[in-house]
Amino acid sequence: MTNAGLYRATPAAGTNWFSGLPAHVRQEMERCMTRQSTGAGQTIFLAGECADSMYRIASGRVRVRSLSPGGKEVLLLIYGAGHFIGTVAVLDGLPRHNDAVAECATELDMLRSDDFHRIAQAYPEVYRAIAVSYALWMRDHQSMFAGGESLEERLARRLNLLLDFGAAQEADGGILRLDFTQEMLASSVAVTRQAISKLLQKWQVDGVIDYKHGSVIVRDRTRLRQLATRH
Repeated sequence: MTNAGLYRATPAAGTNWFSGLPAHVRQEMERCMTRQSTGAGQTIFLAGECADSMYRIASGRVRVRSLSPGGKEVLLLIYGAGHFIGTVAVLDGLPRHNDAVAECATELDMLRSDDFHRIAQAYPEVYRAIAVSYALWMRDHQSMFAGGESLEERLARRLNLLLDFGAAQEADGGILRLDFTQEMLASSVAVTRQAISKLLQKWQVDGVIDYKHGSVIVRDRTRLRQLATRH
């Protein structure tokens, strides 16, 4: 397998840096974590705030977003259980650069910045794991907009990424559902809403998805994966 094939196939696995750490390092971090509960729609942090902690999602889902000057939401990602949010600002010491909002009732494990850096300085593999995971993420993200990929491939990759990160809910019969408006999907792949609408209609006719009331119902995950990896 080529390097390109590796990082394109596993972006979600690569950005979950914590799971790859040695067990004793994970256990030391976990001893410093504090469990917090948040309700649906509750803000976890806002862009511009000072960062004194990061969070591991124990259960539930968290929407990470940016807002345009006009107040329009630009969706970055929805994270599910096992993933960390708020890591970047803890690493660079700068203010938060996006918002995080609970999508549903969510349990978070808070790790304070001081505890994180104390442990990471004792175990440098922590910093390396994060650096590798974000390099993997950047490669995947940049390749999506580097040219040469059709809109169909880019959108399929975005939906698969959201599914891999645990953003989906189960609809009736265990079918996966992603709750996103066409405007959100359009902003995530830098095209117009009209272009997204046309493609979703095509996929619906082909039996890949259904789109109803702001939700994408994934009917054929195998086909969606195939659409994302045509190159």
